[in-house]
Amino acid sequence: MNSFAHFKAFLGKDFISPVEITENICKRFRRYLLDKFNGDTPSNYYSRFKWVIKAATTDKYFITNPTEEVPAQSNLKHNRFT
Repeated sequence: MNSFAHFKAFLGKDFISPVEITENICKRFRRYLLDKFNGDTPSNYYSRFKWVIKAATTDKYFITNPTEEVPAQSNLKHNRFT
């Protein structure tokens, strides 16, 4: 629900048709999340968004998955493993 709420806030509207959800919109939503949140939160929200879009693609709402080439990213300032 939080990912959906932030997607609606990013769009500034309550409804968007599948034809409007493009790779560009997905990239802009990911950037919005990275600008708004710290740590792993942007990655977690975007991963959930990708999961929903993948399910919608399976259900034939999309011909191709618009999130396929847009990976989730965290907003960590440094590498945890160094």
